[in-house]
Amino acid sequence: LGRQTYQGPWEVVVVDNGSVDGTPEVARAARAVLPALRIVDARDRAGESYARNRGIAEARGDLVAFCDADDVAAEGWLA
Repeated sequence: LGRQTYQGPWEVVVVDNGSVDGTPEVARAARAVLPALRIVDARDRAGESYARNRGIAEARGDLVAFCDADDVAAEGWLA
């Protein structure tokens, strides 16, 4: 996501839903290239649908796109 060319405002909301793979640490490190990245702690209730709904609730924009840990976003993905 750090290679996006879109010039408008956008944010990254990382929802940690009980990951055990170091996701929060990786997300904190990614703030160096993604200053609008926020981490949401959603460990209180497991499940992909809950995590996505929490992400939607936390998002500040009108449009929402989802990426999972195994996705790679091309440079123009947000455009």
